[in-house]
Amino acid sequence: MIDYARVLAEAGELEQALEQADLAIAINPDLAMGYMIRGTLLHVYRGELIEAIPLHEQAYRISPESPLIVAALSDALIDLGYFDRAGALIDKTMPHTPKPTIFTQMRVSMLTLQGDHVGAAASARAVLDYLPNVPWAIRILRDQHIREHEHEKGLELYKRSYAPLLDESSETVDLVGWQIPVAIDLSVLLKKMGRTELAARLLAAVLDKTERLQQQRIGPPSIRAARIHALLGNTDSAVNALQQAVDAGWRNGWQLQLYHDAALDSLRDLPEFQALVARVEADIERQRRELEARYENNKEG
Repeated sequence: MIDYARVLAEAGELEQALEQADLAIAINPDLAMGYMIRGTLLHVYRGELIEAIPLHEQAYRISPESPLIVAALSDALIDLGYFDRAGALIDKTMPHTPKPTIFTQMRVSMLTLQGDHVGAAASARAVLDYLPNVPWAIRILRDQHIREHEHEKGLELYKRSYAPLLDESSETVDLVGWQIPVAIDLSVLLKKMGRTELAARLLAAVLDKTERLQQQRIGPPSIRAARIHALLGNTDSAVNALQQAVDAGWRNGWQLQLYHDAALDSLRDLPEFQALVARVEADIERQRRELEARYENNKEG
């Protein structure tokens, strides 16, 4: 039932997915995963953090030692700006987690949002020492190399794990799995190095796959299309894609992407982009106030 809910959501059948989550909760109110999957669907697909966080908290009360549940709750807390709460949960759970990479990623996200780029890069480097192909860690370290004007060092990160993306002799670009978001991140660096033809080639391939998925309504709302169009210089298309994602409820990881994603740098001075950022910020602040009011009312009750 839980897995079926995920499949339905990925296929664009969110209402049916939520019904499956509700059914799981109704059948077994003590099943933490039922609350977690409903909370995740509301967070990732609709941006309804005000509803998602209480569900994740209920899951955590039932199963406080589950890394999956702690990760889902922490992720939602970070998106609503509760860094201290998320950090405390991560610190408590991380030492007992066999594969703590997801928690390291959250820690790095918070470091980046707090302006500690050196600390974020150090943590990313530690991850890449034993898992050299982790996309988010490569991106964080790439950004640090760009800030230090060490573009070749940034390129080495991609050569080590994603060398086929740099092959200019192939007639076609066939992207699978992690290569899709990595190709966008690599294109940021390639453009800064003046290798615009290879960057455009990669971005065209990613855009084709992205548009196919959008037509099939596969997956949660994202700003991938906006990132690609921004890098291609298609400003109007980038802003429109971002608008569509925000309208659809995209909020997952919003701070990192709207404030720090290098793929969106060409948009940041545009009034339209700034208006979208302000709209998301206002929505997050509204949800935060309403959630805190709900907590206060529960205490008084």
